[in-house]
Amino acid sequence: MGVLFLLNVDTAKIFIKKQQFRLFYGKFNEKILRRLLKNHKRTASSQTSIFFAIIESRLDVMFFRRRLIPTIYSCHQFIHHFGLEVNNNLENCPQIQVNIGDIISIPSLF
Repeated sequence: MGVLFLLNVDTAKIFIKKQQFRLFYGKFNEKILRRLLKNHKRTASSQTSIFFAIIESRLDVMFFRRRLIPTIYSCHQFIHHFGLEVNNNLENCPQIQVNIGDIISIPSLF
């Protein structure tokens, strides 16, 4: 908390919100966040709902929302190690975007 005292109030609020975002959604580093925000600003209006729709359509977040695995970190790790089938193709990249109508299934490893 000592670092926050050196920052002004607006910067500290932004820093705290960014940390909350990263804790909730998991494996987002600065480069990924900046790229997503840059694409969002270029393609869409200033609505935050569109930005969160992009984030929520990631494979790891979709798998986490089904409550099959307890944390987003473990979902990320599960997809890396075992993969998920998206439209009968084995995917082991948790960052891919899932579209409406895609069929997600757990491979027959278990």
